[in-house]
Amino acid sequence: MEAEWEHWARSRSWLFHRGWAQILRRFNGGGLRKGVMRDVPIAFEGRFGEYPCFGFRTTGGSDPWGGFDVVALRVPGAQFPALTVAPVLATIEGTSVSLGADFDLEWQAVSTSSAFARDALTGAVSDQLRRVEFENLWFEHDSILFSTRRELTKPDLDEYLTILHRIVDAIPARVLAAVGAGRALPVRQPPTPRPGTIATQRHQFGTSTEAWRTWSAERQWLFSTAKEIHSRTKYRLPVAPEGHGFVGKFGDLPVFGFSAAPLRNVVGVRIPGVRLPEVTIHKDDQVLAELMGGGDVEIGDASFDYAWRIKTDDEAGARQILRPQVREQFESAPPFDRLWFGGDSVALITTQAIAPGAVDGLLTWLLGVASNLPIPGDP
Repeated sequence: MEAEWEHWARSRSWLFHRGWAQILRRFNGGGLRKGVMRDVPIAFEGRFGEYPCFGFRTTGGSDPWGGFDVVALRVPGAQFPALTVAPVLATIEGTSVSLGADFDLEWQAVSTSSAFARDALTGAVSDQLRRVEFENLWFEHDSILFSTRRELTKPDLDEYLTILHRIVDAIPARVLAAVGAGRALPVRQPPTPRPGTIATQRHQFGTSTEAWRTWSAERQWLFSTAKEIHSRTKYRLPVAPEGHGFVGKFGDLPVFGFSAAPLRNVVGVRIPGVRLPEVTIHKDDQVLAELMGGGDVEIGDASFDYAWRIKTDDEAGARQILRPQVREQFESAPPFDRLWFGGDSVALITTQAIAPGAVDGLLTWLLGVASNLPIPGDP
């Protein structure tokens, strides 16, 4: 089942995560708080129709009923009041809201705002709820999420995302505007995007300075100028810093990110105490590689050397960095323009401007690279 999710996500050029535990620090509704010691072995991020989407699987932890599969859509700009819907016989905590005889016969709703619950849970939304089995439907932060106790297949994932999209469409525009989504809602685009363009289009969402400032403040991370952050890296990343960025802590490591010209973002991790040679890696052009040969430096792994170009003045250092454990991480690499090693940092330079919602996935992958780097004293 894990391989099925991975193939499904990668076929759409979406991000696939092996491990995404930090998502549980952001979302704890939908029954997720019923158990402790939950883990998230697999997850994805992408774009479905007009909206960014994500999903993940949790283990049961201490929950005797087991784990969940969760599928969600984000509505950028929104800050939803807490609202949860569950089948009528389920047990959910919160202030109950009656929504009429027909609704109350099938479901129950709890919310911090009875007005929002009544405005959002229209008859058209109820029609969509009847189409899928779910443990909880809930609104949290800027997202609408389904949780279910069963393991979802590829067709299931598409079905749940479709229903979520229809639910958003069924919520009156004035209700979405009232929770802050009005200005952020995307314009409908008639053509369906090709799978290969979905991930890059996702990066175009919410890239304003204010979006980054708000996101940084929510995490209690420092928001500063791109030039100031760039100037503090031990080796200067080969970009032109422009605009603003963030500095914070993700997992056990310091992290940073900033915008760069033209229309790029840098997202990086620091590994204090490590000194890395300057190495730049980017995806090779397959036609050029076949006709003209590989890159400047070869590692000795034929498939890796064929797929990636490596530039450095320290060939021995590059080979030491790119040991098998690190090369394995490239099998699940998100789209990027360049990956840069230097000093105590590893940074990813994106192909175009990204939104805050893309950062966790990129940092998770970078932490996977960083955790497999050789440390002083390694053979």
